[in-house]
Amino acid sequence: MNTRGVGRLSRRQLLQGAALALGSIPGAAILAACGGGAPAPAAATSAPAAPAAGPTTAPQSAAAAATQPATSSQKTVIRDHDWIQGNTGQAGDWYDGFIAKFEAAHPDIQIQREWFPRNDMHAKELALAATGQIGDTVRINLAPLTAEFQLKNVVHDLNSLYESDQQWVNNDMKQFWPSNLKTYTINGKLWGLPVVGHPGAVQYYVNTTMVQQLGLKMPPADGNWSYGDLMTLAKGLTKSEGGRTTVYGIIPPVSDTTVNEGMVGFLRAFGGSVFDETGKQCLLNTDQSKQGLKVLADLYASGVAYPWQADISEQTPEIFQSQKAAMAIQTSFAASAWPGQIAKRPQPFEMDVFPNPLGTTGVHATQVSSDGKGVTMASKNADKAWIVLSQLFTSQRHGIERFTNGLGSPGSRYDVWDSDEFRQAAPKLANIAKVMVLPPAPDMQPWYYPANGRFAEVDTVLINEFLKVTLGQVDVNTFAENTAKQIQAIMDKPTV
Repeated sequence: MNTRGVGRLSRRQLLQGAALALGSIPGAAILAACGGGAPAPAAATSAPAAPAAGPTTAPQSAAAAATQPATSSQKTVIRDHDWIQGNTGQAGDWYDGFIAKFEAAHPDIQIQREWFPRNDMHAKELALAATGQIGDTVRINLAPLTAEFQLKNVVHDLNSLYESDQQWVNNDMKQFWPSNLKTYTINGKLWGLPVVGHPGAVQYYVNTTMVQQLGLKMPPADGNWSYGDLMTLAKGLTKSEGGRTTVYGIIPPVSDTTVNEGMVGFLRAFGGSVFDETGKQCLLNTDQSKQGLKVLADLYASGVAYPWQADISEQTPEIFQSQKAAMAIQTSFAASAWPGQIAKRPQPFEMDVFPNPLGTTGVHATQVSSDGKGVTMASKNADKAWIVLSQLFTSQRHGIERFTNGLGSPGSRYDVWDSDEFRQAAPKLANIAKVMVLPPAPDMQPWYYPANGRFAEVDTVLINEFLKVTLGQVDVNTFAENTAKQIQAIMDKPTV
């Protein structure tokens, strides 16, 4: 999501290419759920090259490749596709040093970076795959796009690559949140690994100074509060002068950037969701989903929610930091990115982060959100690409250091969130880690998406239709019934 001092890409910018590739209407795009996103240069760090020549020796297992001494003739070039983010992707960035350390420990592997502006990346990866020029490892812009990559034979199943890597199976694999691995699992096989992740847009960033000054009740650190408590707090924090609102109680997570992710947090609190587990049925019009939708809609109808505006996601840090809103529902990225922006001037208030309120289910609603990385079907060096994927870009060190360098959300591994280094770097996420992420917290829920690979088309409908709710143009029941029909029609289409 955000990078230090840099505005985040809007949903409509982020994956416009993905929507066009799917043949959906112009302007469709997808949530930048987890990794850092920022306005980027117009070109990649290096032009896409033809695939590197394969090893001169016969393919070997990942475990054997990891231990075999290297010679210059055995050095394998792994072409990696990823996104440019702020200064990331430019010569001399943090990744230069991070990758150099990996290459020093693996002298038989050389990584060739071919990175693109994030809003162009998905479409460029599809184009490279269609023309036989795709590299060895690819960034999956967000988890639901795994389905499209798998259906179009862009990514390689990982089961056949990790089956001989018992070190990874017995150690690293157990560190990934099961719900996140499930998101990347299709037809019983794993097609990608999460690079970063978090419990979803269910984390409440609160101006604790303002709450205390007004003598209001703080959310509890253990997350044992209700949506009625939330409404009471939001109303108490809302201020008006001269007939206009000067301070809004809350910035909801539903905007041009977080419609699906932000909405699901409310729906699942009452047992609803947007999609079912199979990705073939829309659940937006169930009674449970409507309960969650009503709570969300009431924030707007009561006047405590900051009004919808174009690209509000880009404005959220400034709105919150200038105290025009007292709470903001965000993901874990903000605990890394926002302090980088706040550091430009003294922060006039204290902030803390709390788990979301409890609905009728009695457990905190989650939707593990992430972006990931996979090995391509076209790679002639899949064994070495697996080593790059598993030991570099989805490692514990990457999950910690990416966050501490202000590049967005941390890795979705237990040994990231449970490390002393992360705790020191992210003290504001202590409540989230304890209540929602680390055992004995209940398992988080996966991110469900259309099985036919048409997530971008569905997300566009949610954006356009829910806007009408925030403006008071349609009621919750009308929105749920009409939008569910549109979404189900998309989910019933053939695969991409």
